[in-house]
Amino acid sequence: MNGPNTPKSGSFYGKRGNDFERYLVKELNDKTNLDKLKKNKLTTENVYRIILHRVSKDNKIKIKNITNIAATNSLPQLINRGHPKTDIYISLETSTKKTYIETFSLKNTNKNRVSCHDYPAKDFIRVLKCEQTRLADYLNLFQQFPTYRSFEANLEEGYSSEEFTELLTKKSNILTEWALKGRHDKNLVNPILRISKYLLISGTNKLVFYSMDEYISIIRKRTKHRFGVPFSWTYPSKQRGKRIQLKLPIFFE
Repeated sequence: MNGPNTPKSGSFYGKRGNDFERYLVKELNDKTNLDKLKKNKLTTENVYRIILHRVSKDNKIKIKNITNIAATNSLPQLINRGHPKTDIYISLETSTKKTYIETFSLKNTNKNRVSCHDYPAKDFIRVLKCEQTRLADYLNLFQQFPTYRSFEANLEEGYSSEEFTELLTKKSNILTEWALKGRHDKNLVNPILRISKYLLISGTNKLVFYSMDEYISIIRKRTKHRFGVPFSWTYPSKQRGKRIQLKLPIFFE
């Protein structure tokens, strides 16, 4: 990948949001990149090389046996009109006539935290299967008072942040995988495409590519857990009292 949009150029890292998605899809669909990869003509910093080396290693595929790669960022919404966690998926074909599907979430940011999940409390309650429980009470209360201070100030007698943390810790795996992978949601159609397996993080002069399980392990070890999960809690702009937003800590390692 030579020219103005190489990782070293700066403009590569300056792309944001949908521009970054479209750029990455274009690179992954560029057949000349596959040829360069096979001839070892891509640098170790090249995003195409980073992705293909990891995916081929995980699937025990030899680079020389890859015959075609097709990528897209066109995924239908979920049943409830929410967006899937997958931003891009690729179809990788080999000389043995096998096809592999891999899914990626993208985070293109220079911040140390970025939004990763945004739903009404009722959806948290639905996915965590805690209807008519004290955990549901806490989730509804945080949506109503969506800062740590106001949430604690409005706890009724007999309720506490400690109990909320204890109850949510028991659901930590489900919530974390829902927030990052998209798992555990009955609104999924075709989960093979909508459950994200990998996470690509791009920042200024930095790019890392993890399996989602790897990154979950990292944030569990390195992040101060809020209410039993490795995210910070807030609300989306202009949606106070209507939705809960979780923010993901960003690490480049």
